[in-house]
Amino acid sequence: MILFLWERDAGLHLASDDLFAVLNRIEPIKGRDEKGIGRVQCAGRSWVIRHYERSGFGMALDWMWRRHTRLVRAAECCTRFEGFVGSEAIYLLLNYGWIQLLPDLGDWPSLRQVYSGGDSAATERAVHRSIDLLGRAHRRSLVHGDAKWDNFVVASGGAVHAVDTQQVERVRFGALRAFGRDLGRFLVDAELLGVDEAQRDEWIRLYLKGSGVDARVVQAAEHWQQQYRPKPRD
Repeated sequence: MILFLWERDAGLHLASDDLFAVLNRIEPIKGRDEKGIGRVQCAGRSWVIRHYERSGFGMALDWMWRRHTRLVRAAECCTRFEGFVGSEAIYLLLNYGWIQLLPDLGDWPSLRQVYSGGDSAATERAVHRSIDLLGRAHRRSLVHGDAKWDNFVVASGGAVHAVDTQQVERVRFGALRAFGRDLGRFLVDAELLGVDEAQRDEWIRLYLKGSGVDARVVQAAEHWQQQYRPKPRD
């Protein structure tokens, strides 16, 4: 499972071992459509969960990118949490779908209006509050094991760079595998089509190199892949 936060052109990615405990507590919101909307309690807060099917993933990201008005420099988040980077949404790659985890800012119509950019001042307030809520819940409940902040990978302008070169060997291959929309969709399609794992990994390696990824990150990813290949989910 991949946990990552998106900006308009860049994103922070963090591989996490166990988020199922959070997802298993999802409670459906009555009267909503079939898009998997639900609420979950996490770190004493109420969150809104929305699931995007594979066919709508690109459209969902495009929708968010067009409406982000408040972005923070990625470098400000590399070593401290106060400058948390990314959007007001967390996406999780789960099976063949995508999960959108939003802070529950109140009733759904108001939340939808804020996120659609109808009120710039309200949007800015929501983004700041969301960043704060995400930070608290993420720090307390969503980070497990050795998935620490120095495992972040920043993707910008088609290139990927390790946040801290001293920690490049610890970068998880899973974090790299979902940094791009096209690559993410490709991985899902490849799995559905039954492409074997070795061929898929080779395509990923070529994709990353073709995107101008730092050779050190590719090397670290390949090293991690060989030693700590993710185990299939039961």
